[in-house]
Amino acid sequence: MKQILLLFVALFANMAYAQNNVSCTFDISMPMAVTEENYLKADSALWDEYAKRTKALYGQIDENPDKKDSLMRIVNMLYENVRQANIDLAKRFAAVPSGLHRLYMVRDLCPKDTLRKILSSLPYELRTSYHGRIIRKYIDTKQVCEGDTMAKHSSV
Repeated sequence: MKQILLLFVALFANMAYAQNNVSCTFDISMPMAVTEENYLKADSALWDEYAKRTKALYGQIDENPDKKDSLMRIVNMLYENVRQANIDLAKRFAAVPSGLHRLYMVRDLCPKDTLRKILSSLPYELRTSYHGRIIRKYIDTKQVCEGDTMAKHSSV
């Protein structure tokens, strides 16, 4: 049932995208060297495009308040896609300071084994930088998860 509902929402969203001329995907696959400058350009382009698309959607919401629910679903899907593109950019550009900083910012959205692989592939100066050390501490720290129990302490 859940799969059918998700399929329906995706199908409805695709029709709404076509009708509203709003794409929910972000192309970050352009080939470019991993440099600080290229990361900053790609990051700015990603967030500028996101801002442009959300502004258009919110404008449509203002013009068509009866379609607010469906348009907000599109806004939410757009956010999920830009968030994933942001994570992908951070992973791709982790070898530059701003990319590593972004990786630190999205660390809780990435599997720890992925972070470990990325960190181990970085040059020594980035691995031992402020953000590199914090990511290492995050990887090495056991996170509290749903279903974990508290340690029992004896009363003194």
